Amino acid sequence: MYKRRPSKKRNTIVSIFIALILLYLFSNYIILSILRHKLNQNPDYEITVSSAYFNPFIGSYHINGVSVRETSDPTSIYLSVESIVPKIQWGALVLHGRLVGKIIFNQPNLSIINHPKKVKKISPPLSMEEQWQFFTKNIFPIGLNAIDIYNGNIAYTDFDQKQRPITSRIFNLNMHLTNASCVTSCKNMGANLAISAQLESQGQLYGLLDFNPTNQLPTARLDMKIENLNLKDYSHIISDTANVKLREGFADFYIHLDIQQNTIDGYIKPFFRAVDIKPKYDNIFNKMKAGLAQGIVKLFKNEETKETATKIPLSGKVNNPKTSILATIINALRHAFITALSHGFKK
Repeated sequence: MYKRRPSKKRNTIVSIFIALILLYLFSNYIILSILRHKLNQNPDYEITVSSAYFNPFIGSYHINGVSVRETSDPTSIYLSVESIVPKIQWGALVLHGRLVGKIIFNQPNLSIINHPKKVKKISPPLSMEEQWQFFTKNIFPIGLNAIDIYNGNIAYTDFDQKQRPITSRIFNLNMHLTNASCVTSCKNMGANLAISAQLESQGQLYGLLDFNPTNQLPTARLDMKIENLNLKDYSHIISDTANVKLREGFADFYIHLDIQQNTIDGYIKPFFRAVDIKPKYDNIFNKMKAGLAQGIVKLFKNEETKETATKIPLSGKVNNPKTSILATIINALRHAFITALSHGFKK
């Protein structure tokens, strides 16, 4: 009896289907091998990944249990992320013909230490932005257009000070970056970054950054507010800069920055509440200084709201034209924050 042979087309479909199943089943091993090879090309860092799997049907993959350690200090974790999800933005491809992607970071924990006497690295040192680019390009080699960060934490320690080290912690960081590759348009600014976080014990931070990623010179506009900040969390900064001791106090800060053509213009407006200061050392000079600082705080106090407010202008130049927007803003905010904290307590 004659038996009809399966057509070549049917065999091809079955072969492709089986190949996709095998690819999906073995994707964990394949992706892990590729990631471990690509991410560990810098001898200054050791990067580990616990698991990964690929979803070929939606063009994304999941990377779980990522940790980054510096080889000079393998006991200290520089960065850990519960999961990373790179995915293709199909809307940008279909509507604008641009192959770009988005990366989601779930529960990242970052530890930043600025130490002038830190152990020298094996290879030429990379800036923080270069480290970021190295990391993102190796996990997602196409253009990056959007980033989402959920429930992140940052610990920052700065030893590059004449006084004691400055420490600061950020909790519950949520960040959403859009249009970083100018898929829609980059006229004027174009790209947007929205951020919210908790500062130390109870301060709340909200910020919106508009910038143009295509300009060679940093071009950006930042509006940020920090509310209900417990000044006791930063009493060491006030003590070192104003030479007085803070017993208690709360503050709100409103910040505006415009960065155009290597020029920074803006202001920071602090509101101080329930501030109580005493001398750092028990002598006549410091008692007079503490009294003067308390008087300056009262001078700017609104008697209806019992708050202190004065607008502190911020201006300057970007020393290096090649400085990134991120580095420019971080440096400006660092200076503004320290200036504002000490402003009401220092003649």
